Amino acid sequence: MNQLNPLTDEINALSDRLDLLNIENMTGESRRKLEQWRDQCHQQIDHLFQQKYQELNTIMNKKVQKQHDEVIRLQSKIAVVIREQETTRQEVDSLTVTIRDLKKQMDEIEQTSLRVIAQSLVIDDALISIEQGLDLSNLSSPCRTIQRPSGSSLCMC
Repeated sequence: MNQLNPLTDEINALSDRLDLLNIENMTGESRRKLEQWRDQCHQQIDHLFQQKYQELNTIMNKKVQKQHDEVIRLQSKIAVVIREQETTRQEVDSLTVTIRDLKKQMDEIEQTSLRVIAQSLVIDDALISIEQGLDLSNLSSPCRTIQRPSGSSLCMC
């Protein structure tokens, strides 16, 4: 029975040590690395999003700009015809057809819908691994003293 008391003391001491462990401090650097990884991944996603967002705008802006240029060209042509006050039936018919085409193109632009095909982001659990290791950096190097028959000692580090 007396042999159990020292064991009980050791178990109690171990329990006290466990209670004093600060897991937040022990995992702090690893958590910072995880957070850094997350931030970098978010930045990559944000960059791709911005790139595709701009691509959508560019496609539509090109369509609208082409139509706008065509309207300006037609306005100039009509202004010239009005200023010269000389027009033929053929020119009026040509302008009418051109305006009708522009209206049709405008209808098409207004009905344009761009389809975005986005695949789900697949994140593999294996992208991050957590390995256990001991931090031995704060341990002193082991030394051993050897007693010589002559009575002197030799320190081996």
